[in-house]
Amino acid sequence: METSARYGLKLLEWILPLCLVADNHYHPYFYYDHSTVSYYSDPLPYFILVEDFLLCLSQDLKSAVLYKSSELIQYYRQSISETINQCESLLTCSMDPFDILKQYMDYSTLDGYYTIMAQPCFGKFYSREFIASKVPKELPYYQELVDAADRRFSIIRNLTSNYYTVFTYSGLRDFCETGVFCDMPREYVQPCTTKEKLSLMQALKDGIADGSITGLIVNPSKFQIPEYLTFTISPDKGIHIFTTLMFEEKAYHSNMHILEPIISKAFFDFILSLPASEYVYSKEDTLKILDELIEHCS
Repeated sequence: METSARYGLKLLEWILPLCLVADNHYHPYFYYDHSTVSYYSDPLPYFILVEDFLLCLSQDLKSAVLYKSSELIQYYRQSISETINQCESLLTCSMDPFDILKQYMDYSTLDGYYTIMAQPCFGKFYSREFIASKVPKELPYYQELVDAADRRFSIIRNLTSNYYTVFTYSGLRDFCETGVFCDMPREYVQPCTTKEKLSLMQALKDGIADGSITGLIVNPSKFQIPEYLTFTISPDKGIHIFTTLMFEEKAYHSNMHILEPIISKAFFDFILSLPASEYVYSKEDTLKILDELIEHCS
């Protein structure tokens, strides 16, 4: 299982940038092959098939053979077709805000909420009135957006334990200074007032202090969080990766959902391991940082 998880994460490292820049035109799939004979015995286990030729590649990608045989191309094409029937999508991608909110809700659970992003997740403290005041009224479907967002955050509001939010000092300070949420498109959300910023940061600090929230500021020398991505992880419902800024001029306002269970469990186990690790600051240092920024904001 551990070997499979490491290999799956390495594949994700290669695949994810392609998914981010491909405007939903790149579709990776996965399936479980219970036989390793062909993988280890075939000197050219990888291949690329296009209309008129077949390129077979060695495992280290240092050797290749090009074929133009129509019979061989047809054989590989048939093999791909049969394999795809055994596959599931590694991830699904959506760029529709309503669909993203729906996926958020469909894959949320009262068993816990786990998120990694530049700013802390303040969603536990969003009332319906607060949401209604932050969504610009001139947006199309204003009421529908408010209703959908409120249904989403009502699930988080009702959580009594296992609320993990992993974030950066720079993201928290940016929120303190600007009042802008980094996990939502800026044209969809109004910035917070000073009073609102103070209220949210104080509520976060109180939750971390009493243990109802596991708030973790990452140690930047050990762990980097990209500012353009938000991760939410569920132990049984997969990983959601939301783009919140432009990534190479692509994939703005999109959600990629990974269902593959081994990769999902690896992310989940990593989050659970963080509080006792060198990747984050201690609870005492986190509370001290929050005190300093609350005073700065005041």
